[in-house]
Amino acid sequence: MESAQTRKYNLYNLPVIRQINSFIYSKPYIVLVALLTVIANAFGLDVAFFGFITFFAVYIAIFGKDLSPYLPMLCFCHITPSIKNNPAINAESFLFPKNSGYLLFYFGASIIIAMAIRFIFDDEIGFKNIFKQKRKQSLGIWLLALSFFISGIGSENYKSFALKNVAFSAVQLVAFFVPYFVLSFTVKWKDIKKDYLCFTGLMLGLAVGFELISVYVINGVMVDGSPVEELMFTGWGISNNIGSMISIMIPFAIYYVYVSKRPLIPVLALDFLMLTTVFSLSRTAMLAGLIFFIIGFIVILIKASKKTRLYFVFNLLILAVLIYGLAFLFTNAFIISFKSGLDSMPRRELYSLGIKTFLDKPILGKGFYSLNNQIDLTNNNWVWATELSFSNFFPGRWHNTIIQLLATGGVVSLVAYCFHRFQTIKTFIEKRSLETFVTLLYMIALLFESLLDCHFFNVGPILFYSCALAFVEFRIPHFTEKIKFKDYEYDTNENRLLK
Repeated sequence: MESAQTRKYNLYNLPVIRQINSFIYSKPYIVLVALLTVIANAFGLDVAFFGFITFFAVYIAIFGKDLSPYLPMLCFCHITPSIKNNPAINAESFLFPKNSGYLLFYFGASIIIAMAIRFIFDDEIGFKNIFKQKRKQSLGIWLLALSFFISGIGSENYKSFALKNVAFSAVQLVAFFVPYFVLSFTVKWKDIKKDYLCFTGLMLGLAVGFELISVYVINGVMVDGSPVEELMFTGWGISNNIGSMISIMIPFAIYYVYVSKRPLIPVLALDFLMLTTVFSLSRTAMLAGLIFFIIGFIVILIKASKKTRLYFVFNLLILAVLIYGLAFLFTNAFIISFKSGLDSMPRRELYSLGIKTFLDKPILGKGFYSLNNQIDLTNNNWVWATELSFSNFFPGRWHNTIIQLLATGGVVSLVAYCFHRFQTIKTFIEKRSLETFVTLLYMIALLFESLLDCHFFNVGPILFYSCALAFVEFRIPHFTEKIKFKDYEYDTNENRLLK
C-alpha cells in the first residue's frame, strides 16, 4: 500500500489534461491573457475577464502541474479595470460591492477553495511544502509590514484613523508578501523557463501600451491637435501610472533584443514601449525610459552580435526621427509638461510638508493618512480621485518613497525598508545571471520613478515586484547545473553561491 510519504498527485498527467496544459504553460497563453486584458479594458468587459481568470485559476489549481501561470494572471488583473468601471471617479463601478463587486468575493473564494483542495492532496506543492521552502526575504518584508501596522501610534487623533491605517497596511502586506509566498512553494521552479518573468513583463508593458491607445480614442485625449494629460486615465490609473508601467518594462524588451537571433520583433516591441511612454506625457516615465534605454543600448553595443548591433543602431535612427516628429507635432503639450523640468510646485509643497510631518513624529511617523489629516484632498486640482468611498480608504501619498516612509512610519519604517533592500540586493548578487541583471534594471527603474511618484506604494506595481522577488530567489539560476564566477561556484542543492 502506498504510504502518505510517497503519495503523488497525478491529475495533471491525464492525456487530455496534458494537451490542455501544454498551452496553458506556454508563452502563447501569456499572450492570450494580455490580449484579453486589453479587450476587457477597452470595451468594459471587466466581469467577463475576471470570470475567465477565475475559471482558469480553478482549473490550474486542480489540474495544473503547478501554479506558475498564476504569476502572469495575477499581474494582468491589476491593469484590467476599464474606464467606465473606474472606482476612483465612478460610484457605479462594478468593483464596488454595492454594485456587482460582490462577485469578486465569489471569484476569490472559488480560487482559494480550489487551491486548498490541491494543497491537501498534493504533497509536492501542498501544505507540507510550505515549511520546507526557505524564504530568505520574508523577514525583511514582514519587518517592513510591521512598521506599517504600528505607524502613527501616539500621533494626534490616532484613534480616528487607526482602523483604516491597519486595514491599508494589510493591503500593502498582501501585495508585498502573498505572491512571493505562494509562488515560493507552489511552483516547480526547475521546470520554469529562465525568461518566463522577462516575457511576462514584456507582455505587461505592451498590454498597457495598447490600453493607452484605447484611452486616447475613448477619452478623446487629443484636443486641438494636442493631447490633454487630464483626460489620460483608465480604470486603474492616470498618465503617471500608465507611463510608469510601460517604461519600467523596457529592460525586458532590451533583453529580447540582446538574446534573439532574429531581433526584428523585439526591436519593434522596444520601439512601441518607447513611443507609448512618450504618449503617456509622464515626465518621470519618459526620463526613466530614456535612461534605461541608453543603458540597454550600451550593453547591446558591447555584448551583442555584430548583426544585432548594426540592426539596433539603424533602428535607433528611425526611432529618433519618430520621437522628434512627435515632439514637433505635440510641441505645446511637451512645453507644458517640461517647462519646469521634473520639478513642480505641488511636489515641493508635498515634500516640505512630508519632512515636517516626520520631524513632528520621527520614531513611528503619523501613519498612512497623515497627508489626509493635514490637507483637504477633495479641494486640490492635482488630486485625481473624486469618489469619496474610494479616496476615503486609499490615502493620499507623498510621491517619494523615502518621504513616504518617514512621514508614515518614521525612522522605524525607514530602517525596515533599508533591511528589506539589503536582503534584495544580497539575493541579486548571489543569483547573478543575465536574467537577474535585467530584472535588477526593471527594479531600479521602478524605485527610481518611485522617488518622484508613489508607485512603490501602489498595489499593482508591487504585485509584479513581489513575483520578481520570488522568481529571482527561487528560479535563477536553476537552468544550469553549475555557474562559475571566478572564485565562486553555484551549489544547486543548497540553491546558493559557494566560495
